[in-house]
Amino acid sequence: MKKLIQLLLLTIVFLQSTFALSENLDDTNPDKVDTEERAGWEKLMVKANQKIAKDPKGMNGYYTRAVCYWKLKALDKALSIFKK
Repeated sequence: MKKLIQLLLLTIVFLQSTFALSENLDDTNPDKVDTEERAGWEKLMVKANQKIAKDPKGMNGYYTRAVCYWKLKALDKALSIFKK
């Protein structure tokens, strides 16, 4: 009985992670960012660039800019900033 419960729990976890992965694949589609959301992230990126200009060695501005790129589906740019 214990093995059956464990197997059932593993199956549920596996199915949920597969479902979540299929939903996240849609996140890489640049057409999925609506205009209002895009404007908000671009406004935040301007503020991040101002932070970077004031403190080029600080991490907060770079982190914010990387998140903005990620949310705007510019994944290559986001990844390069996160790697730094």
